[in-house]
Amino acid sequence: MAENYDNDAVMSHIVFHPQSEYIGFMGLSPDENYITYRNFSRESVIKLLNKMTVKADYVIIDSTSNPFDDTMTLTALELADIRIRIITPDNKGLIYARTSEAMYGDKKFYNDNTIKVLGNVKPVSPVNSIEYDYDYILPYSDDVETKLIEGSLISNLSRFNGMKFEKEIRKIVERIEKFE
Repeated sequence: MAENYDNDAVMSHIVFHPQSEYIGFMGLSPDENYITYRNFSRESVIKLLNKMTVKADYVIIDSTSNPFDDTMTLTALELADIRIRIITPDNKGLIYARTSEAMYGDKKFYNDNTIKVLGNVKPVSPVNSIEYDYDYILPYSDDVETKLIEGSLISNLSRFNGMKFEKEIRKIVERIEKFE
């Protein structure tokens, strides 16, 4: 797939969610992993992203935590209109978030169009003592975890944290829509 970019080739690698034709996933094949797949060239990533933007209103790249080791991540971060950075609310996640901002440094990777989200926040998470600039908090939710395990769409959640999760997601979506 890495160098073959005709529409049929791209579409053959997209798996659509069974409950929505508007949600498609494209990733590594079952026999591929970080070590076995060939790294894309920058030009190949740009071609792929251009093909995807013709097919979809939004292209979401679930990138690696080390963009300098992955051309797809590095190029996607550089070219993205909006970046959503999900940070785990623990020492390891926060330290990485702080140090990686200094590592990237360049405004082409992180700027005003970067949305910072504390994700999977549990009641014991030290959110009030976190000295990190974030825009949104996504609480941990049993509802969300169950839906993820089932492969179901995350909607119509009934428990308190599930409803808080949906409310925060709506706020993020509204911010993205305003950007357009």
